[in-house]
Amino acid sequence: RLDEALAADALPTQTGLAWFDQLNERYDVTRIGPVFPHQADLEDIKRKFPERTKRAPPGAEVRSLRYIYKLTMRPDTDVLQVAADYNSSPDVEYAQPNYIATIQEGTQP
Repeated sequence: RLDEALAADALPTQTGLAWFDQLNERYDVTRIGPVFPHQADLEDIKRKFPERTKRAPPGAEVRSLRYIYKLTMRPDTDVLQVAADYNSSPDVEYAQPNYIATIQEGTQP
């Protein structure tokens, strides 16, 4: 449902799903965007990579990544609380912070 709402001519943070829009407003979400915007259709993958496709075990399930979204909000937001609130909806499979790792300069041993 979120995919359909975002595909419509909705504002970047308004989806038409009341509970979702309320959380977006509460947490001052400024943008919602797909993490994998260019995921190919399964049939396209089979045509493009026929030999790889044959190696898949019988009955292997291919999961779509097209329904994974990244929400952008203020830097001072409690992302653990945000994730917990979004996870409380049965419409959300999972919500988690987008941890970003950095390497700090230092001396080598």
